[in-house]
Amino acid sequence: MPELPEVELVTRFLNQLVAGRRIKSATLLRERLAPNSTPKQFAKMLSGSSINFVHRRGKHILFDLDNGNTLLTHLRMTGRFMLIDGEQPYPKFTHASLELDRDQHLIFQDQRHFGFMRVAATRCKRPRAQAATPMGAPRTTLVLIRHKRGPRSPRRRARARGHVHTVAGVGRVRRARARGAQ
Repeated sequence: MPELPEVELVTRFLNQLVAGRRIKSATLLRERLAPNSTPKQFAKMLSGSSINFVHRRGKHILFDLDNGNTLLTHLRMTGRFMLIDGEQPYPKFTHASLELDRDQHLIFQDQRHFGFMRVAATRCKRPRAQAATPMGAPRTTLVLIRHKRGPRSPRRRARARGHVHTVAGVGRVRRARARGAQ
């Protein structure tokens, strides 16, 4: 599983490479990569749209599109993106391809078949129920440490109500370690 800094790095490079580019067509070569849509639906939702920008939410990579949709991707263990020229053959384990302008393809490869993609309607950028992300948030450690322990703490009440964690992309072990660093 790629760690958060690796996902951030991939996201930044993808944003530099594909922001502002138009998707001519989309091909889903492995149906289980996008379980919520058929290959035809996948192609229809992405084809003809432009990529506004690429950003990250936790360990998910989000491609914000100008048609009101967002392509949500998770690399899982072995997923990766490659930008190749149009005349090059697809490498082994290519599961999805986005044909871009300037005769290039952004392909998604995954040797172990764990990664996934989903096309969803774009919602507001940061609803109140979503957690802060640790990258770019200098107070992350302080937020984690300041939470009181005990049954009546605000943290426990929020968890009991089903609210999300304080910091997206930070797992149980890292939260426990941060609390122990007080």
